[in-house]
Amino acid sequence: MPPEYLAPGVYIEELPPHHKIVGVETSVAAFVGRAASGPLDEPASVNSFADYVRLFGVSSADALMGYAVEDFFANGGRRAFVVRVPDDAANERLIGDVESKTGIYALDKVDLFNLLCLPPPAHGKDTDPSVYRAALRYCHERRAMLIVDPPLAWSSETAHLVERVQAGLDVLALTGEDARNAALYFPRIIKADPLRGGAHEAFVPCGAVAGVIARTDAARGVWKAPAGNEAKLIGIEGLQVNLSRESMDALNGHGVNCLRTLPRIGSVVWGARTLGSAAAPSSEWKYISIRRYALFIEDSIDRGTRWAVFETNAEPLWREIRTSVEEFLVRLWRDGGLQGTKAEEAFFVRCDRSTMTEADITEGRLNIVIGFAPLKPSEYVRLDIRHILASAHS
Repeated sequence: MPPEYLAPGVYIEELPPHHKIVGVETSVAAFVGRAASGPLDEPASVNSFADYVRLFGVSSADALMGYAVEDFFANGGRRAFVVRVPDDAANERLIGDVESKTGIYALDKVDLFNLLCLPPPAHGKDTDPSVYRAALRYCHERRAMLIVDPPLAWSSETAHLVERVQAGLDVLALTGEDARNAALYFPRIIKADPLRGGAHEAFVPCGAVAGVIARTDAARGVWKAPAGNEAKLIGIEGLQVNLSRESMDALNGHGVNCLRTLPRIGSVVWGARTLGSAAAPSSEWKYISIRRYALFIEDSIDRGTRWAVFETNAEPLWREIRTSVEEFLVRLWRDGGLQGTKAEEAFFVRCDRSTMTEADITEGRLNIVIGFAPLKPSEYVRLDIRHILASAHS
């Protein structure tokens, strides 16, 4: 009840706090692999490649993680966590242990990361499929995206490329629902290797792609597909394989995101699909930008509504939840991150008796149902060109 104003003066009224939802970061990268030195199984925060070198030393032929971290910052990355595993680590050690928080599970000590990169242990080797499969399950749990590098065998020859890629995808076996949290990029990138006197060497693209994603997020928003002319790969000399248009079309259908070189622009990311898109082409999680946007919204709302845990599960709480979530989504819509000419066309939020049964209320379950209309990449642009013949005017 408002106070009763009986005389001139200053009146103080304590109002309940308004809970504003703040969007989480979207492009914090995590790297797990070998390094020259530094702490083992302890995630270290780095904000530049100089930070990485100070903590983990320079890169080497048996410690390729440094190259990927350098590519990340060169292409626009701003913040990363690095986990070093032992030099002789087997796949089991790289995967690590949940209880002791080693390997990829050392990232349990980190509050938030969005992109996971797993560079191979050395030149001439691949990251083992078993490591990728464990990492994909973990990324699903952590609302993160796994960036998968192409196996070496895909680049050994150009003949029968599509067949070899299909066989390689079968070996990787990154399938099922979790595949919507993975994206694979091909081919490997070529860059000068200071350890070999500046000679050109092929490196995995995960770090560079993660940097492009971070740069796109900062410039355009997490809802923008990290691909196209703006998604230029910086700090590289070229690509290990120059793909034909036919090969790119075929690989795209398998959920492989191609890197290509454009005249006067350079090498760019030219694909924006999840690995889940191959098995379910009509899936709502076909595109990386939509999947990452959903993860961003989900995580932001989850964190921004945790205050409600010990509140009374009744209409006043539901109303406050709806207000907070709607205000958050309106901000995204006004920033251009949702479709619709009106907010009602862009999203809906439900938190009331239509989303909760009496049993839910009794047992303390608060159910929020949200729908939103994301922006979709225009992968295929159709132009209908009509020629008006001169004879038509004669």
